[in-house]
Amino acid sequence: MSRVNNRYFELPSMTISITFLMDVVCRCIGGATLQNLIDYTNKSNAYVKGALIAATSICMVSYQNQNQYITTKECASELTTTPAEDLKIEVFRSWLQKFEPFMLFIRYICSGDSPTVATRKTTSFFNCNRPVESIEKIFLIWGKGIGVLDADNQPCISMFHPIALENTEFLRSENEDDASIRLYLTETLTSEVFVWLDHAEIEELVSSLKKRATDPRASIECAGRAFEDVLRRIAMTQNLDTKKQNGISQVANFLYSHRDSDGKTYSSILSKQYNISQAIGDIRNMAGHSKEAKTMERWEISAPGAEAFAQMVIMLIKSLYYYTSHGQYIF
Repeated sequence: MSRVNNRYFELPSMTISITFLMDVVCRCIGGATLQNLIDYTNKSNAYVKGALIAATSICMVSYQNQNQYITTKECASELTTTPAEDLKIEVFRSWLQKFEPFMLFIRYICSGDSPTVATRKTTSFFNCNRPVESIEKIFLIWGKGIGVLDADNQPCISMFHPIALENTEFLRSENEDDASIRLYLTETLTSEVFVWLDHAEIEELVSSLKKRATDPRASIECAGRAFEDVLRRIAMTQNLDTKKQNGISQVANFLYSHRDSDGKTYSSILSKQYNISQAIGDIRNMAGHSKEAKTMERWEISAPGAEAFAQMVIMLIKSLYYYTSHGQYIF
């Protein structure tokens, strides 16, 4: 499986303040045209378009038919049409942290790289319509604006460290915990694997780690969905149809033992990867099914169990990527 082409993202040609961007996002709740936004903000066509480019890249706003822009349902649910400034910053931060190029940039900053080097490394995985200097300037302003970078461009957040506790107390805000988990994923998976994952797969892994203490059963479901999606995507890159396979165990079995065009049995994954995949499928079923079939007893799912499951999924995703992409044996 060859590595996917660099993903593309757009940024505005000028620096857009968070306050102005969020004013545009709020006005787009229910829909707005470009002219509506120009009239509302009393700003130039170019400046409003710049805000829309940024908002659509971060998935806060989408373009509709008839020149209509509308705030996404998920984003609109977090806002009102006239939110307080603190809420604007919190909502912008929550969406910016889901923007993979920005979090990869922050990961390199946390590793000790200068902003220029961090931007250069980030753009080696992504294509952008702006030069490195412009990307660096925008990311620095946004990073300081949401409080993840200080005035000296140093990180104000620490990386998540897995600790399997039954009653984990989150002393940080939800957005701080979200950022630290995303940094952990970029570090543990490596930048290459993190960028290769679909956005939805990353969001499932983040949700799994967030829920590991408060809702371990849901945590396992989230990680299980991410893993199954990864298996199916690996199969797709090898022109394997998994529509008839249900669940992790069946998809993994198909990847491990299928026939090529000549009828010869062929394996796309290694035996140990297959065995671990089967265990992951069993644990997911343990969490998802209400009772054990033979005894009709319900499995109790603990926080340490959920966290261990999430870690195993993360490491096996990394292992599968490096084997199917580069033929490397890594776990």
